[in-house]
This record gives sequence, structure tokens and C-alpha cells, in this order.
Amino acid sequence: MVKGQEIEAVGEHFFEGCNDVDDDRACSRNRPGTEPSSKDVVLALTQGDRRWELGRRDADRDRRVQWRVTLPPDAVAGLAEARL
Repeated sequence: MVKGQEIEAVGEHFFEGCNDVDDDRACSRNRPGTEPSSKDVVLALTQGDRRWELGRRDADRDRRVQWRVTLPPDAVAGLAEARL
């Protein structure tokens, strides 16, 4: 990927009470019942001590979120982490 490039990121299993940030990933395995889809899910890029918020979206009724974002022009080549 190149800084300034537009990319697409997709995530799933976004529902109230589950954010899948733990190593356990229990929420992914235990599909939700009637829990509402998450609102205002944040996609962020972290590189060293820098953090860029790339977008916010509500999960759809299938509890999926899709972002189309542009990579920050001031990001540098190398290791980076996308976090929700």
C-alpha cells in the first residue's frame, strides 16, 4: 500500500457487547442473537506513536462494516496497525 492510496477495509461481528479486540475472539465464534448492530465503529491506523482516524461507520444489519478510506499522506513506509 502507498500513502495517499485509497483502500477498502471490511470487518464483521460488530454488535453491541462485542468488539473482538481480545485474543479470545469469543464474539466471532458466538454469533449474536438479537443484539443490535454497533454504531459509530472507528477505523484507525497506528504507526509508532502516531494515530490517524480513518473513518467511522455504523454496522449494517448483518453486523458488517465497510470503509473506503485514503491512507494518510504523512504515513511512512513500514509497519503499521489498523485498529477498530
